Amino acid sequence: MAAGERDWLRLPVVSAGSEYLVMGHLMRRNILTYKAPPGNEGYDLVCLNPDARHQPGPDEKAQIRVQVKSRYASDCGRSFPVKDKSLDAFDYLVVPFLNIGNYNGKNDGSSGAREPEFFTLPQAFIKEHHQSSSS
Repeated sequence: MAAGERDWLRLPVVSAGSEYLVMGHLMRRNILTYKAPPGNEGYDLVCLNPDARHQPGPDEKAQIRVQVKSRYASDCGRSFPVKDKSLDAFDYLVVPFLNIGNYNGKNDGSSGAREPEFFTLPQAFIKEHHQSSSS
């Protein structure tokens, strides 16, 4: 399939919306969350304790950097790309599977929609399971 034929599958609004969706879920848990500038390399969100007087303990960080890697297709392979050079740039990676419909094969997204799912993975887990040879 030529690159031009798949351009209609690029959904930048859905991709940006997934970062806000993760922000909303973190804020529901009383985690103060800010969006990093567009195009920021390595992380998309910064999380802080909402108490301005909070002093991090010896095993705590003052801020947590979160990378968001979303997938919109319900029938996706449950994989997501992470660049080697960004492995040290985030503390957690959140993968929202948005499940907006089935797109593989001859599917056009009009079926297969279901509730989104979120997976939060620590940096150590990503480093341990990262396959740099995989696309």
